[in-house]
Amino acid sequence: MWNDASDYIGIIAITRLPYYNIKDKKIAYKARPVLIIGAELKTLPCDFTVLPLSSISDKSKISLEFDYEISSKDCRKYNLKNNLSFIRTHKPTTINSRDVHNKVICNLRLLDYQTYLIIEQKYHKFSKTLF
Repeated sequence: MWNDASDYIGIIAITRLPYYNIKDKKIAYKARPVLIIGAELKTLPCDFTVLPLSSISDKSKISLEFDYEISSKDCRKYNLKNNLSFIRTHKPTTINSRDVHNKVICNLRLLDYQTYLIIEQKYHKFSKTLF
């Protein structure tokens, strides 16, 4: 894809994320969409800070303050598979750039800059609650 890590900022892509498999009693991995919001270095490989996208089946787990709802119309616009998704601005995680799949779902920063700014504001609001 790109050589400059900053080119990934604002991209929604698929990545490998770990989870605990209760049935097998071990860490497993699944492909999940994420919004890349930061890069550790200017060059690749490096670590990315990402916000996960989720459909959130248990509605009691939705944070009205920090989850950004993506409507079914916008899911289609952004090439997302679900009819309703949320960008979880209060669930940042770090991944290695090698775990990002080559296929980009969309560049949210270019496609819908206003939405990107709202997500950025929600993330900054959340980060102020730390420490």
